Amino acid sequence: MGRNRCTIPVPQVPRLVNDFINEICHYSDNVATMKWDEKGSFQLMSKPPYVTKVTTHDRSVPVVRLKSGFYIYASMSFESDIKSRKREFSNLSMHFFDDSNLLFRAEIANPKYHHEETGHPQPHWHIAGNRKKTVEKQQNSFMEFVKDTDYSFSDYVGDANEEDKFDCSRLHLAMNYCNLELVSFDETTIRTWVKQCLKTINDEFSFLSTKSHAVRV
Repeated sequence: MGRNRCTIPVPQVPRLVNDFINEICHYSDNVATMKWDEKGSFQLMSKPPYVTKVTTHDRSVPVVRLKSGFYIYASMSFESDIKSRKREFSNLSMHFFDDSNLLFRAEIANPKYHHEETGHPQPHWHIAGNRKKTVEKQQNSFMEFVKDTDYSFSDYVGDANEEDKFDCSRLHLAMNYCNLELVSFDETTIRTWVKQCLKTINDEFSFLSTKSHAVRV
């Protein structure tokens, strides 16, 4: 008989994951669960019908519709401390979308496990950015180009002297609700931050929804 394939066991769901689901449920009726993706992280999943959106890294991810009409993708990961063997919070990433575009990200990473984040405020915002999309393939004619793409012709036309723009999505903008940066990444601190962060974002989304009909002066 052949050997069985080695499978990675699904870890016990951390309490912080369940707390996160409970908090999200205040702002959405479509939350199903957080699914472990075998990469050490838990992804927020929606009830059917499923919807996906594309991140800044051109990755298709599952999203959950919020009561405000916007969408959220969330991923939370953990690492095992070598000394204590206790699983600790590693990072949380939340992406917020409208019907078609990524608007911004709210992220927090534990510097203990993310040395590449040293020097950046934790937690922080990332705005969606202003990178221009490039043509993925060459078309034989302009009409073929128009039929084969969702982008307008103006997306590819600019001033010949126009300088390259900075990719604003690489900015890390401090966003803690009371201090510039967190100094502790224990579960109580993360839980409190999530609660305040989601409330702030929901308040802003509600503001956009109610003011969108306002007449411009």
